[in-house]
Order: sequence, then C-alpha cells, then structure tokens
Amino acid sequence: MFGPAGCGKTTLSEALAQALSAEGHAVSLVASSRPAEQAARAHLGADRRVADGGLSAALKRAAKVVDVLPVLMRRGEEGDIADRLMQLFPPYSVVWSLRYRRYLNRLCHSWRAARNGKIIVIFDQGFLSALCSLILLAPPSDRTLVAHALDLLPQPDLLVRVNAPEEVLESRLRARLRDQGTLERLFELNLRTNLAQVEIAAQLDSLLVERGREAINVHSLDRQTQMLAVDRLLRESRALAWEPS
Repeated sequence: MFGPAGCGKTTLSEALAQALSAEGHAVSLVASSRPAEQAARAHLGADRRVADGGLSAALKRAAKVVDVLPVLMRRGEEGDIADRLMQLFPPYSVVWSLRYRRYLNRLCHSWRAARNGKIIVIFDQGFLSALCSLILLAPPSDRTLVAHALDLLPQPDLLVRVNAPEEVLESRLRARLRDQGTLERLFELNLRTNLAQVEIAAQLDSLLVERGREAINVHSLDRQTQMLAVDRLLRESRALAWEPS
C-alpha cells in the first residue's frame, strides 16, 4: 500500500487480511503503526488513547531513535537499499535521518522474509510510502531523481495506491492530532506537510505508469468504498493463483 497519511492504508490492509484469511489463505500483515493507533486497535477507551498518545508514545519514539544504532552497523542488501535512498533524499534533521534509517532497514528485513516465505504478506506501508516520506523530508528534488529512486525499490506482486478526498484527509489528520499529546506531536509531520503527500503520491503513480507498473487505485472514503476496494483486491489476488493453505 502507498498513499498520503490518513488515506486509510492500515484500515484497508487489515480488512483485506481478514478477507483473505476467511478464504483460507495464510496471511501476515506487516503494519507500521504509531503507538496511538496501536492503542486504538486494542480497544482502549478515549482517555487512555490520549494518554498513550502523549508522554508514553513520545518516549517510545525517542527509544526508537536510540534503538537505531545497532541497525546502522548492518550491511548487505538491507543496508544497500537504505543507503541509496537516503543518499538521494537525505532528511533535513539528524533525528529524522536516524528514524528513517531504522525504518528502512526494518522494512527491508521484513520484505526479505516475505519474499522467502510461503504466505501472503500485506504491507500497509511499503517502500513507496517510505519514499514518499523521504521526498517530503529532503530538499526539493526533480522528477529524474524521484524516478531513479523508484527504480531502486523492490517490486511487490500487487501494488495498491490508496487515496481519499483532501478534505477527508485533512479531517482525519486533525482528529489524529487531537488524540495526541504535545510530546507525541514532536515526532509527527505537521498537517500541511502530511497533505503534501497527495501530490507526491500522484507523481509516483505517474512514474509507475510510465514504467508499465501501474498500481491498483482504490479509495477509502467510508466503509462502503472500503469494502468495494477489498472485493477488488481479492479478485486481483485470486488472479495471482494463490492457493488456500
């Protein structure tokens, strides 16, 4: 999955994983969620969600920055992809650089495990989402540089672009910010920056089409459109001749 923040990537991924599982497939969901989202999925009350989105969540983010040090020492395929992407799009601050170094290495590790496994693996935020964020965090770049970065990325069996109207995205992002504490917001992109992902995702989609790698475009506006998207993705996955486990 890829698309702007708040478009519904995680929600759609979870619904697709449940639908595939119901059909008898072995499915794994690799979700890169914020602590506040994890609390919501654990069915905690509203007051507790706000608390987890404050000091506790902020400390978890800070711990991830420290946790990056062992990751920086790794080499091989994972380090190569992370190195190349971050050389092309170096984040504007040390903190973001460390966070995305860690994130990219873990994403590569999960990708390699998925490629060598025998089950369906869904990434709610794959390499294109990571590239989208890196473009936001780096100095302005031209289309040629973005295209070069795109060619470095591993290719999934199915690539899904998730979108929603900008007013819906803004509403969801504002609600997300309200559920976060002041410290947690220090580790998040602001509303304006997040909304800039709409244009970047569209640019990536255009470049994919030029390369004959057109993504499946779906909308996650409400429950009805989400279920229509799940039905479509189920048909696409059946076309890959995945057999029930």
